[in-house]
Amino acid sequence: MTKPKLLLHPGSSQGGSTWIQNLCGRNPEILAQQHFHYLHDFRKLPFDALGSDDPAPFHAALDSFLDRDAPEGSTETVFLSNENALGDPMHAGGLFAMAPAMARDMLPLFDRFDAAQVIYVWRPLDRFLLSAYNQRKKQGSKITFSAYADTAAARGYDSRHVIEALRILSTRAQVTVIDFEFLSERPRRFAAEFFRLAGVALPEGFDYVQGGRNPSIRPEGIKILEHAKDFLERKDYMDLRKFVQARFPKTGFTDEEQGFLDDWAGRSAANEKTRLAELGKFARLIRVPPKT
Repeated sequence: MTKPKLLLHPGSSQGGSTWIQNLCGRNPEILAQQHFHYLHDFRKLPFDALGSDDPAPFHAALDSFLDRDAPEGSTETVFLSNENALGDPMHAGGLFAMAPAMARDMLPLFDRFDAAQVIYVWRPLDRFLLSAYNQRKKQGSKITFSAYADTAAARGYDSRHVIEALRILSTRAQVTVIDFEFLSERPRRFAAEFFRLAGVALPEGFDYVQGGRNPSIRPEGIKILEHAKDFLERKDYMDLRKFVQARFPKTGFTDEEQGFLDDWAGRSAANEKTRLAELGKFARLIRVPPKT
């Protein structure tokens, strides 16, 4: 029996995962015509068993799930996406501290497929931490921002665990890391690149699910950016975006949040460069492409 190919997207949290999943959910027929199948129930598997003393429950559920839902045949591609596949990002032991152990326990997954690739969306640490805080607030967390900032600083968050997890996955799959700025600046081109890596060309009529972009900018500001993004160079576009965000704020950054971003950008700049260099040793890195 021939096996399908696998495209695994293990998050990360706050890295556009829900948007990517929504693209698949809104366009199943278009994608299926090109032999690409998003299996949304992958998110329901017991990932908390990974990295524990007994990962067997995860693999039992995985085998049952794939036997039921995965197509057969070497021309088919199975897409599995879960922003929590590498564990709770804000672990007390460090950012994604459980990720390496979970990645090791996930390796038997690849035996079910003929070939595999992993796509991870990389977000700079300062913006990731701020987005993670805002997500916690949406979920009802009572922690104050100052307490959160103090906790993050005390834990000395770093991306080393993510690097190690991706290195482990690279022993069984080709790993591609895409800069989150590519998604935030040019979502349609990002989507085209994301699916191109899986051999899918997005046709006319593809639903890009644009809602929710630029959440800190009012609609009139978003219209300005939409008009400008196709003819401005990246630096000019980012300068315009900062101006529009200040001129048409929907939420914007408070002084406290901006101070947090400045602090983490300063403390993690050298580390971020080091981590990306480490990634480049075993993974393909995709940045925001130049304007054409």
